[in-house]
Amino acid sequence: MATVRIDDGDLAVDANGVLITVTGIEEGAQSVARHILSEYNSFFDEGNELIAFAFGASTTTLTDALVDQYLTEAVNRLVVIQQDSGATDRIIKVSQVKTRLVSLTTLVFLIECLFESGEEITVVDQVSIKPAKLDHLIDPSSILEV
Repeated sequence: MATVRIDDGDLAVDANGVLITVTGIEEGAQSVARHILSEYNSFFDEGNELIAFAFGASTTTLTDALVDQYLTEAVNRLVVIQQDSGATDRIIKVSQVKTRLVSLTTLVFLIECLFESGEEITVVDQVSIKPAKLDHLIDPSSILEV
């Protein structure tokens, strides 16, 4: 089965309009990026739980350790999928994860993965975290009685 190349979120086509496919380390890098940058799906057991966190699905505070855990788990799920599928150039491990909270709502991360061929790929991106809303208004007439 061939993997279609994705460029900036779009299917890549050549001058003749034919889809471009990827193999080897480029395919692996694209798979890592897809798993890290897509929301976790429990049915397929792939994706990143950090994305759901960023959209406000959790009430816990974001820490470096939590981000490291989410990113590493996303890649580890991909490692298991690659073992089951018999991929040719598989990921061996996550080499490093670096995170930095740039503002109150923007998190930048870098993750490096080591492949069987000895090559490393790096994925760098940012996540905008949904800020907490403090505009809860309560109608006092609903709780006061005369």
